[in-house]
Amino acid sequence: MRLYDKVIRMCGTADFIKGLNYKVNKVKLIKTEDEDYYRRAYFNVTSERIDKNYKVEILVDKDDEEIEDYFCTCPQYEKMDTCKHIAACILKYEDALFGDDTIDPIEYQINLGSQILDNFYKPKKSTIKQKMFLNIEIETEQNYYYNNFLKVSYKIGVDRPYTLNNKYRNFMYAYSQNRPYKISSKLTYDPNEYYFDKIDKKILDYNIHIFQNGHYECIITDDDLDGFMAVLKDKTFTLNGKEYHGFLTENPFKINLTKDEESYTLSIDNMNGFEPLIEGKNYFFDKENIYKLDENIFKLYNLLNDNDIESFMFSKKDLGKFTGGLLSLLKENIHLADNITEITMPTTPTVKLYFDFYYSAVECEIKLTYGSKEIDYFSKDPGIVRDNEFESNIVQRLSNFGFTVNKAHFTLEDIDLIGEFLEKGVFEISEEYEVFTSKKIKETSIVKKTENTVSFSIGKDNILSYNFKLDGIDQSELTDVLSSLKAKKHYHRLKNGNIIDLNSDTNLQNLNELTDELDLTKTEITEGEGTIPKYRALYLDSLKQNYSTLINTSGNFDNLINKFLTYKDSDIPLDKNELKVLRDYQLIGVKWLYNIYKSGFGGILADEMGLGKSIQLIYLTKLIIKENPKAKILIIAPTSLIYNWQKEFDKFGSELKYKVFAESKTQRLNELDNIDDINILITSYGLVRNDLDKYKEIPFDLVAIDEAQNIKNPNTGISKAVKSLNANIKFALTGTPIENSLLELWSIFDFIMPGYLASKDKFQSLYNIKELDKEDNNLNRLNTQISYFILRRKKKDVVKDLPDKLENNIYIDLGKTQKKVYAAEVQKTKEELDELIQTEGWTKARFKILQLLTKLRQICIDPSIIFDNYKGESAKIDELLKIVEETKANGHKMLIFTTYKKALDLIIPKLNNIGVSSYYIDGGVSSKKRMELVDKFNNDDTDVFIITLKAGGTGLNLTSATVVIHLDLWWNPQVENQATDRAHRIGQKNTVEVIRLITKGTIEERILELQNKKRKLAELLIDNENHTENQFSKLTEDDIKMLLSMDNE
Repeated sequence: MRLYDKVIRMCGTADFIKGLNYKVNKVKLIKTEDEDYYRRAYFNVTSERIDKNYKVEILVDKDDEEIEDYFCTCPQYEKMDTCKHIAACILKYEDALFGDDTIDPIEYQINLGSQILDNFYKPKKSTIKQKMFLNIEIETEQNYYYNNFLKVSYKIGVDRPYTLNNKYRNFMYAYSQNRPYKISSKLTYDPNEYYFDKIDKKILDYNIHIFQNGHYECIITDDDLDGFMAVLKDKTFTLNGKEYHGFLTENPFKINLTKDEESYTLSIDNMNGFEPLIEGKNYFFDKENIYKLDENIFKLYNLLNDNDIESFMFSKKDLGKFTGGLLSLLKENIHLADNITEITMPTTPTVKLYFDFYYSAVECEIKLTYGSKEIDYFSKDPGIVRDNEFESNIVQRLSNFGFTVNKAHFTLEDIDLIGEFLEKGVFEISEEYEVFTSKKIKETSIVKKTENTVSFSIGKDNILSYNFKLDGIDQSELTDVLSSLKAKKHYHRLKNGNIIDLNSDTNLQNLNELTDELDLTKTEITEGEGTIPKYRALYLDSLKQNYSTLINTSGNFDNLINKFLTYKDSDIPLDKNELKVLRDYQLIGVKWLYNIYKSGFGGILADEMGLGKSIQLIYLTKLIIKENPKAKILIIAPTSLIYNWQKEFDKFGSELKYKVFAESKTQRLNELDNIDDINILITSYGLVRNDLDKYKEIPFDLVAIDEAQNIKNPNTGISKAVKSLNANIKFALTGTPIENSLLELWSIFDFIMPGYLASKDKFQSLYNIKELDKEDNNLNRLNTQISYFILRRKKKDVVKDLPDKLENNIYIDLGKTQKKVYAAEVQKTKEELDELIQTEGWTKARFKILQLLTKLRQICIDPSIIFDNYKGESAKIDELLKIVEETKANGHKMLIFTTYKKALDLIIPKLNNIGVSSYYIDGGVSSKKRMELVDKFNNDDTDVFIITLKAGGTGLNLTSATVVIHLDLWWNPQVENQATDRAHRIGQKNTVEVIRLITKGTIEERILELQNKKRKLAELLIDNENHTENQFSKLTEDDIKMLLSMDNE
């Protein structure tokens, strides 16, 4: 019984196939032991899927060469009493199991050691390698597993051939590893001593992949045949005992066409003289040669063979089908009977190609002359026997230029292909065929360069006017030409028929770049009217050096540059007493604000919470008012902070004329009509929106917004209102310029310097950051652009005496009842989310999704926030009360932040029950009341201040507290940091401990992951050393030009 059959009988077909394909290098024979009648072999098999080794033992009866017993340590063997590892060992080590040689442990260790030494041994003297030949014997065979296949045997040698047979596997392994292998007692293959010629090496290299698939012997199946025959193309070998050399690609069949009165008969006379190497493949052999049949000849053979015929008949009416198709394929081999005079064998025709414009496309007609008759390519005249192969080559040539078939015409429609064809292709194809072009094509010019100029003038009102002077281009066509450039077209056809070579026309390319950089619309380009802000005008003038032949401008740019050079590093005129109040880093901040203000730009003061951004702005207002006593300055802040600003002015700028505008609408409007004696107006975002018409009437010298993240969404009414205010200079104050996305940073820049970071759409296309770790995410480029206009300092870097901030995440297990409620809500939420997204789509469902996720967050605090009848435990509230009691006992005051007012209402009575006193702030507490509560807490013995995150997370000074507890996590780490900095700020004398309560295995852990991602974005862009000092003072004129060009590169 063949070995394959034995293994299939023992292990089953599935494990036989897996064992057959098991990688050789993962099956190792450790040793063999011979007893009286038996041989026991020990193997080590490495798993193909996991990092695991299995021990295999096989017991063989030496006399009848039967496998008596076997064992494997794998899980499958334990269940099934067989496995693929046993099959692999038997199939790959037949010699060791059934041959005469044995392997003992010492010999195995010696051989292994020799192999290890081979990796490091280099002979001192090189030797001249001898050529080793390779003989190949092929037999056509078939069995139930492979159906038809080729069995290949190899013989190698130097003086005489040695048959590999069962040594094929071991030899191929050694060859693939470039190691020696003992073939017989007289011949050892050593790659250092022998070589194979290029043909034989190519064959052996191809066989490596067959060997690696685990074949015991070399078997060529239909999948391998093409590759195998390709390496045999120039090799002599034997097939079924007869010698062959490579294969031929010609048609071997002898074909006859005869005719009777009614029909024709086509026959293959020698069809039975050929056999396929493998059924279904196009390789055939006879007694002399092997042939690789052309695809169509093979198709004809199969059609005849499938119908068990050697000939077929067709009627005279189908003669056109025959001459128009099959005849051209058989023309080299076919013999026509003497009585067939109506068929002339195909001849090569003469060709004429006619090209003309048809609207915006180029059309081609192919005229073919067979004998004395000219026909169109699309003609169906059956009386002409056409050379299909020759005609196909013409069509392919046209196709290479981009022509396609369209309603019995060859058409070229793409303007780039048309331009390239008329410029080059028509000359190339005329070298092969006779070409005729129409008058339209002859009169079409390929324009390489146009002479264009653009005159710009900028008035004091920042209105940019321009006039295009164009060479050979109608003004109405310019936007179409520029659109072609933006679409990266190589050519553009004008209405007059001429074609512009856009790649060669640098003047047009410059014009396109200019209109794009200035964000000019199609209407503005056509009509010649548009507006740009002053810093874009500055950039326009800086382009004159590069576009000297294109641009003419007026002189307002010089004034801005002179301002910039004068003030970018000027000292600030503060007296000694004023300077004493400011810390060193605050003095740098005031100077930075002043430099930017005087240079005519805007900026973001992004110091970390608690570093005194307000005092720095107050001192800037002092400088402005000293220079211009009638200056008008507007400070916009969240409602909760407007009176905080009043207190800051009381403390640091009491000599200034300032006023809060926050009373009734009637009173506010009356007061806004009488501001002649007021320099500084303080109001809220909401009131600016409500009183916008009145505020827009006032020409402000400066508008500064506090907590500028309030305009992070550019689409809100508040953002639009604030950005519509009239001001010479605008500043933004925020400790968190980026909370969730880069678009928030764009929105703030759109306020301070509109247009500096380009349009919103262009910014999003440039900086659509999804993977922060990718090198091509453009963050470095953006960082360079914004670095001069953002000043960002952290407390740990500038306030050396500020105590540490210790952060502690406490993870809490939900109780059984709370966990059941959470799990049930998670399942319900998943189902509702799936339904929402399927029915409404992600965009429409977003707000509902947020509501569902909010429920999960509230359950993590206490399910009773949602479910009134919930009477179970709350692990987080219990942990909170323990921490509060312990903290109070240690003499510390606390801040507790939560997102939800219901949680606040839940906590207060529980604190009262354990004797802990508290104040609270939520959205219902007025601004004045908040300041009163802050003062009380900082000066009395109240233990806890409970604050909702949105109501009191910013602007409050609560340095009497030394412990900050976040009852629940907010999506954004910056918002939490702002809240924490109510205690960890200038004036704090003690270490501040920050505690986050996080329930394990819940949405809160996912929120923590999200916070870390957002924190990384802020660190990469905002918390960067480029923003820690006055970079603005280091700007050169070239820097400013570079910066103002970056948005459209």
